[in-house]
Amino acid sequence: NSCNKDYSCAKGFCPSFVSVRGGQLRRPLPTALPEAWLATLPEPPVASAAQPVGVLVTGIGGTGVVTVGAVLAMAAHLDGLQASAFDMTGLAQKGGAVYSHLKFVDRPKRGAAPAGLGAPRLGIGEADVILGCDLVVTAAEAALRTLDSARTRVVYNTHLTPTALLQRNPDADFRESELATLIDTAAGLGGAFRLDATGMARQLLGDTAAGNLLLVGYALQMGWLPVSRAALERAIELNGAAVPLNLRALQVGRAAACHRATGAIALLRASGMAESDLPAQSVETARVPPLGPQATLAQRIEVRATFLAGYQGQRLARRYRSFVESVAAREAAVVPGSTRLAEAVAQSWFRLLAVKDEYEVARLHSGMLESQVAATFEGDYRVSFHLAPPLFARKDPVTGLPRKREFGAWILPVFRVLAAMKFLRGTPLDPFGYTAERRGERLLQRDFAKGLEEALAVLSIGNHASVVDWVRAHDAIRGYGHVKAANLAKAKERLGELRGCWDNDQPANRAV
Repeated sequence: NSCNKDYSCAKGFCPSFVSVRGGQLRRPLPTALPEAWLATLPEPPVASAAQPVGVLVTGIGGTGVVTVGAVLAMAAHLDGLQASAFDMTGLAQKGGAVYSHLKFVDRPKRGAAPAGLGAPRLGIGEADVILGCDLVVTAAEAALRTLDSARTRVVYNTHLTPTALLQRNPDADFRESELATLIDTAAGLGGAFRLDATGMARQLLGDTAAGNLLLVGYALQMGWLPVSRAALERAIELNGAAVPLNLRALQVGRAAACHRATGAIALLRASGMAESDLPAQSVETARVPPLGPQATLAQRIEVRATFLAGYQGQRLARRYRSFVESVAAREAAVVPGSTRLAEAVAQSWFRLLAVKDEYEVARLHSGMLESQVAATFEGDYRVSFHLAPPLFARKDPVTGLPRKREFGAWILPVFRVLAAMKFLRGTPLDPFGYTAERRGERLLQRDFAKGLEEALAVLSIGNHASVVDWVRAHDAIRGYGHVKAANLAKAKERLGELRGCWDNDQPANRAV
């Protein structure tokens, strides 16, 4: 649903992209909800439209936000209401922030003065309902300004969709919990409801595109919308796109509202399904272990050490673990109660050791990626890989940079053999170890270890922050080939500035 269709991603130097030609997407099988149970859902109440009712639909372009607004406006028309729809798509019709402003009011009776809809765009505090199809857009000022904690009810999708900001800042942290708290606080006590609409749509309907209509069903069943269920279902039919899927999404959203279920499994259990009928993994339990903000330092060290054991062997894992633990001990002695330096080292030292070299790229392609492609596509398809092998890539005559080539599936056995040869990594027999990139990576590891030892020797409360920043600055050295070389050149100046702060016993200038 999010592909930009121009395939420009494959032109980047990163070797992670493949092309799949032929076949079709393998849609996840939806989890069947008992029809008899869905039929027992109570008829949703209809909100009064004696006075204008404002509804704001927020989301990102290309996901059906404008369609939701059009369906709601048609439902209002079928119910005999006056309705207006004002769509703000901005500059990016696909992937950008989209707001659909809707207003509904009863048609005046004969002889009565019309109530009027007023301006089509919702003003400050004029929204009665906000359907938040995207977390980031819903938490933006443009949406929150329409919210009034005394009147507005909000239901929003907790699934976080990456934005264009990540193209400019790969370290961007959207802080999902803070965004959700921002919405909840603005809505006031009991004014906002969270729903993993994307996860539920995938789990129960087999298509994430149905998430928006699932939110509509939730709001409908809560009695927030001034339209009837029959009119809304008819409007979906008149729209003519994915009618069975959208009708079922509306129904699932209504069921979620009845049981206040925030996850698919809670909804399934509410339907009375036996435990054995539930899927093996749900949207509630599919969590990335345990590297979230709540993870302890010991957990972070152990998870990464386990990865390094599979990456190269136990010797590398022990080297990583002992180095980070020695930093943690020194930090505890100098800055009691702080683990910021040890946590920064746990991440940066791991990244410097777990280089995605030729052996690792081969392992990822022949293992994880191959199985992911098989799980994503079905039918008669063929796969090709976009690579620029360091020892064989031809140079572009204009840029002088390695030129990527497309390799067929015949290269998969080569990947498997190369992945099995990872024991050569870092040894004199490593054919790739003599390239400038690999030599530079080993030098970077040595410089990091030596520099940190020097920093620990003079570590104090005054320069603690600058040492942490020096460690974290290494995270900007990422990528492959000339991309990584360019990032390293940018980082060197910053690393030198931060090292200069150690002797001065002062924190770094974070504005640099």
